[in-house]
Amino acid sequence: MKRYLLIAIFLTFGLVSIVSAHSGRTDSSGGHNDRSNGTYHYHNSGSSSSSSSVLDRLYNSYGGNSNAYIKSRINGSFNGFGYGNKYILTNGQTWIQVDRKKATVKKYRPKVTIFNDHMRVEGLMHAVRVRQY
Repeated sequence: MKRYLLIAIFLTFGLVSIVSAHSGRTDSSGGHNDRSNGTYHYHNSGSSSSSSSVLDRLYNSYGGNSNAYIKSRINGSFNGFGYGNKYILTNGQTWIQVDRKKATVKKYRPKVTIFNDHMRVEGLMHAVRVRQY
């Protein structure tokens, strides 16, 4: 009887540790494509410290090549994400959003990072797909 009890306990805790170790099918940068709505997003807490760690992982995944991504600011007011929105950066570039991700937030001259056709705005958890205009 003790033997069966020990086996049951072992299997219970063994399965729990296997299930909790599941990565959620994220890539090396901690995010993934959501095929249902065509967006790419990250799995982190959304705090600024988490944002920088995601950016550090992205930077390192390209061998530390600082040319692999663009850092700038929105030139003026940022009113959120929306399909077709144009984002003019202080570096002179203009980017247009090509996915249907929506977010309403008001910020003035927030920092942005564009990496692999995804734009991430400082303080927001999710990135949106963009292309240069």
